[in-house]
Amino acid sequence: MFASAASNLDIWSVPLDADQARVTGVPERLTGHAAEDFCPSVSMDGRTLVFLSKRAGGTSLWKKSLPGGREIELGRTPVPSNRLKISADGKWAVYRVMEQSDPQIAASPFRKQAIYATRLDTGETRRVCVDCGAPTHITPDGRLVLYETGSTIAKLGALRVATGEKWEFLQHSHHPLRAARVSPGGAWLALHLNRGLDGRQIYVVPFLDASPTPERNWTPITESTGAHEEPWWSPNGRYLYYLSDRDGWRCVWAQKFDARTGRAGEPVPIQHFHQARRSPLSFVKRDPLYVGLSVAQDRLVVTLAEITSNIWLADIGVAR
Repeated sequence: MFASAASNLDIWSVPLDADQARVTGVPERLTGHAAEDFCPSVSMDGRTLVFLSKRAGGTSLWKKSLPGGREIELGRTPVPSNRLKISADGKWAVYRVMEQSDPQIAASPFRKQAIYATRLDTGETRRVCVDCGAPTHITPDGRLVLYETGSTIAKLGALRVATGEKWEFLQHSHHPLRAARVSPGGAWLALHLNRGLDGRQIYVVPFLDASPTPERNWTPITESTGAHEEPWWSPNGRYLYYLSDRDGWRCVWAQKFDARTGRAGEPVPIQHFHQARRSPLSFVKRDPLYVGLSVAQDRLVVTLAEITSNIWLADIGVAR
């Protein structure tokens, strides 16, 4: 007798009145291919979804119109890595491509973290930064792409899409900064601080058009213990959604946010995933960034891993 187990990654949607932090239905599977689908990102109106997939062997960029539209591979884009973000209007997306330092030398190490942008209507693709980092958000006005630098202690940078100008604007004295997202009104920045084995904590910071802000002006939103990560704003900017393991499972939580004071209310559970069979990558060896928590006006989307197992019984027989 022996057991076998397998996991499959698909994109799921949870119906949601995002501006009221109220779930309106049961989770719905959006993709169902045998290959892995992950890192979803949805437009603010909830009508355009982009995600990464390994259907063609390597990683490729796909889009899907919601609800119920076809899944379309976006042509011959450069091979993306595990970072992908769509613009609020659903017209374009950015992603990271790990490129060789010297493409003329086959053994050249992958040291450059380029950012590419793809138009979702035509598939037209261009490199917008030769070496920036991992994009985390396109600002609501579409002017800036925020990214994490490739340094050991990741800082936050901004890329002005129209001109290619880039600069670093935020850093912590000891810990990497991750998953930065600008509020719909453009006044606040949400991010999580990665403390390694000590956990991950969500902060809000005055955005100031990607200007430096001293640590004393950062406001913690979650407790310092546990893993609270991948924050995302509601369309009206009054709620912050994020992944948290505060109840022992990786689930989606939200906190009401006061844009006048920069303070947040008590955490409330939005969607629990209290089962090993289907969860936001809690039991597979993938970083939470693959979950791709993304919030639109009528839904939130996540990557869920569905684990199935079988028990086999074999009659070996005995030689006589």
